[in-house]
Amino acid sequence: LLSFLLSAVTFGGFTLGFGNLGTYGFTSLPVLGALLVGLIGGILFARRQMKAAVPFLDLRVLKTKEYALSVFGSILLYLVLMGSSMLMPLYVQSILGKSATISGLVVLPGSLVSAFLSPIAGRIYDKVGIRILTIIGGSSLVLSNIGMFFIHIHTGIWMAVCLNILRCAATGCLLMPFVTWGNKNIPPELTAHGTALLTSLRTVAGAIGTAVFVGIMNTVARNSHTLTGSAALLHGMNVSFLVMTVASGLLLFTGLFLIKDSRTEVLIEVEN
Repeated sequence: LLSFLLSAVTFGGFTLGFGNLGTYGFTSLPVLGALLVGLIGGILFARRQMKAAVPFLDLRVLKTKEYALSVFGSILLYLVLMGSSMLMPLYVQSILGKSATISGLVVLPGSLVSAFLSPIAGRIYDKVGIRILTIIGGSSLVLSNIGMFFIHIHTGIWMAVCLNILRCAATGCLLMPFVTWGNKNIPPELTAHGTALLTSLRTVAGAIGTAVFVGIMNTVARNSHTLTGSAALLHGMNVSFLVMTVASGLLLFTGLFLIKDSRTEVLIEVEN
């Protein structure tokens, strides 16, 4: 019960703190205070799990490099996925002034592509390995997000549709393979803990990503003294997608330099 309460304080504190960034300054009590509560709760939670004979959530799974990288990659994916999922409707409705129906039609093709790729992502992972998949997916995310950075008020809406398709295709190909790759490298008795930890962290990352990127958009728009109205909001959205590009670049860096999995190793494992 105590571990559960500490986990709620940890995740709730971080989510609330980052969520308040769009309304309050970083040094304000609603932001810094909530983050501090989350940090203290996280330290106490981690210490309790490492000392408990039967931990609520066994954090020893993070000692496995491959699993830790899968968690890191999943967090980055959910940051970008949930952040863009919130910004795209705002772009269509608040900036372009289109209807909610048009907003749904803009994001629909990307959702369909993701739904199509998710069931076959495992087969793609078996054929090329997680390293190649991460490099391709990371590159696609970088291109899609940097493309949204250069969108201006006169850009055709079809460009946003195409970039969203590219982004959704990358996340659809990587979400489940990261879970599979991470869990296969930890002891079987820790699989339940590994799945629970990864799911919890990426869900919290998604909530934080939604709050942070919308907060960046509103803050930049509010402080754009030379721009007003839709132009200011568009500038804020551009900056938000630039930050997403940095997060996507970290994912690409992980695939290029930190993940050692190769196609040869995967083929050998499949043959065995």
